[in-house]
Amino acid sequence: AVCGVRGAWLASLNPAWNKPGAGGAAPVNADEVWQTGSLSERAAALALVRRHAPARGRELVRSTWAGDGADERRRFVEVLGAACSMEDEPFLESALDDKSKTVRRAAAAALGALAGSRLRARMTERARAMIVVEAGKGGGKKGRRVTLRPPQEFDKAWERDGLEEQAPGGVGKRAWWLRQALGAADLSVLTEVTGLDPAGVLEAIGEDDYFNDALVAITGAVKLRADVAWAGPTLRCLLRGKKLEIESLGALAGALPPEARDALLLEAAAHDRFN
Repeated sequence: AVCGVRGAWLASLNPAWNKPGAGGAAPVNADEVWQTGSLSERAAALALVRRHAPARGRELVRSTWAGDGADERRRFVEVLGAACSMEDEPFLESALDDKSKTVRRAAAAALGALAGSRLRARMTERARAMIVVEAGKGGGKKGRRVTLRPPQEFDKAWERDGLEEQAPGGVGKRAWWLRQALGAADLSVLTEVTGLDPAGVLEAIGEDDYFNDALVAITGAVKLRADVAWAGPTLRCLLRGKKLEIESLGALAGALPPEARDALLLEAAAHDRFN
């Protein structure tokens, strides 16, 4: 009550602050605020409404979508994405066709974090096409060799799902495409295609030219989804790497449930690298 609507919006951005009662009830004048408030006031009201009535919040966004500016649409998509469900998926999917690139990126980020979304399914199929399992000596299970083969050309249709063609400095184009697709895919695609468990997958691709790029993508996906099955094997790969970023270890563990997080941090602390 002391913080008001903006304080409640701020609290909604950090799960650690999202405690029972924090932010109070949805504002009774939410409809009025939505029609006449500033961007920050509308975003704050939307965050509160979403906590108590998710569908109503989504309908507020729909009600003014056609008349809202790009900055407003982007911010509202970000609020929806902070705690979205499959009920929000059709609306967020439609936002991938928005005329604003920032809105499309926000929608893609939200859908990439949503299990079961059509975007996740498309990314998974793109990642699947980059994983090649061959019979032969060395690597993989039962003599199979696992390699990563990003496409030679960028498909313009990928832009709708937030994939960018141009890579940042220091990253090759094909490596960049792999990072984006694999990072937004279901990590289970790696175990399904190869028949290996997460540790086995990482070992099998350990000598591949794109291994470091795959590790970046997998690490990001584990952080985003708090994937316990992949967390341990990923941490061990990071510990074995030539360049170790402590921040990455902390972020990786911090995304997990308390019991899994503590076990992972204890394992890291006991590693030879720190002794």
